Amino acid sequence: FLVFKIGVQHDGMRLDRWLRTKFDVPQSLVQKCLRKDMVFIESSSKTVKEPLKDISSNTKIKVGQYLHVHPTLAESVPNQHAKITTKLDLEVEKRVQSWILYQDDSIIILNKPPNVAVQGEENSIAQMISALRFNSVENPRIVHRLDKETSGILLLAKTRKIAETLSEAFQKHFVQKMYWAIVTGKPTQQWGMIRDSLTKKGDNDTISLAQPHQAGALSAATLYNTIEAVGNRTSQYVSFVTFQPLTGRTHQIRVHSASVLNTPILMDKKYGGGPI
Repeated sequence: FLVFKIGVQHDGMRLDRWLRTKFDVPQSLVQKCLRKDMVFIESSSKTVKEPLKDISSNTKIKVGQYLHVHPTLAESVPNQHAKITTKLDLEVEKRVQSWILYQDDSIIILNKPPNVAVQGEENSIAQMISALRFNSVENPRIVHRLDKETSGILLLAKTRKIAETLSEAFQKHFVQKMYWAIVTGKPTQQWGMIRDSLTKKGDNDTISLAQPHQAGALSAATLYNTIEAVGNRTSQYVSFVTFQPLTGRTHQIRVHSASVLNTPILMDKKYGGGPI
């Protein structure tokens, strides 16, 4: 079995989502693998016994757990690091390569545009990764994620060893993430820390603030600092705010900004941020 240790950034994530993200596979294949007992969850990696009886797509994984994935699962999915890949259109290759800010023998740094998914969709970066292979024998590896709507720095590793090193650095918070956002309104306090827990809302992918002591709520912490706020005569403001997430929850910054600071990110319609 292939063994993966769950880091803090994946604490509370649904098992099916973790598998889709890790292997870039459809939900139907994830469910098939679970039915065939190709995934085990253990609190220790010393032994692999019987799969948990109550394991299912919506099982929540926990930090420190070990996921044991049968090798045939990894071999049966499309391999984004394969030496032989579908050749991309030259125009697509040039577009993806134009996003490169820096590269050396170990890493590639991309300036990901908004509305481009990192994984899980057609025309995602994972689907176009061969454009960044150049003279290497394998494709680079994605070591962290950004929301589809978010633009900014995306780090890729050129080898498996570098990918493992960088993934560990993210898990242990040796890497600090900083997000810039223009929000509607002005935070009451110029700077501070938000510690409100989050929970999934309904059956869609919308996240909301959790109620005190709510079952299944995930702790979340975000530092913020208001750099500048500009208003008009009717006291309508927009503000430039920096956010530093101390945890890695889904839509964490977007929900904390909208629901705690009451300053939705500009044009983030999902969480109430319309145009000015």
